[in-house]
Amino acid sequence: MAQPISNLTTRLIAGGSGILRGWSVRETSSAAGAVFQVFDGTDANGQLAASVALKPGESTRDWFSEEGVKIESGLFLNVVSGVMEGAVYFHTPEGL
Repeated sequence: MAQPISNLTTRLIAGGSGILRGWSVRETSSAAGAVFQVFDGTDANGQLAASVALKPGESTRDWFSEEGVKIESGLFLNVVSGVMEGAVYFHTPEGL
């Protein structure tokens, strides 16, 4: 399931286990960089799965294959700084 996010904010994407397959994210201000973190858990105290820094106007399209990254306890997105939009590709057991 793609989780489109028009204004990327710190939030819980999914509350249970699943497979993180990737994301497509763009820094939208073109004036400042942006940083986001992905955690396996329901908040920023979970296990860090990824940390991404973007330059002004930069985008990233990361795909971890069909096998992806196994997430056990939930998928939490922490926006450290900046303004971004995009989508996170996360599949729950019900969607597999």
